[in-house]
Amino acid sequence: LWRRGVRLCAAHAVNAVPVSEYVLAALLFGLKQVLPLAREVRTRRTFAARVSAPGTYGTRVGLVGYGIAARLLRRRLRDFDLRVSVFDPDLTPAEAAAEQVELRPLDAVFAECEVVSVHAGLHPENHGLIGAGQLRLLRPMATFIN
Repeated sequence: LWRRGVRLCAAHAVNAVPVSEYVLAALLFGLKQVLPLAREVRTRRTFAARVSAPGTYGTRVGLVGYGIAARLLRRRLRDFDLRVSVFDPDLTPAEAAAEQVELRPLDAVFAECEVVSVHAGLHPENHGLIGAGQLRLLRPMATFIN
């Protein structure tokens, strides 16, 4: 396209808005265990919840990759009393401190967080970044958003 003079534009900044909105909703539903509780009501025909929900207070949420959509999500998460862990090799400790996020190794994000949301770009260096090993580290009833 470049050789033919076709103009290209990127929409990642605009797409970050609905992505961050969706992830916020999925994250909150995950922390409240909405789907397991709905399944419980549907199958047992009772509102007596047998599923505990961590909620948002003091809960740790993990972000894999910290680009535009993840940064916008972080801003949206400031209204909640969450701890945000980030795996992103390009994020400096100074940037992490300014963003009020904690830099963590990838496996720690999966092992420590109640929700893990992936925002790593589709680049060759990210191919195979997440596999069965990381998914096995997820806590029981954790939410994984890809």
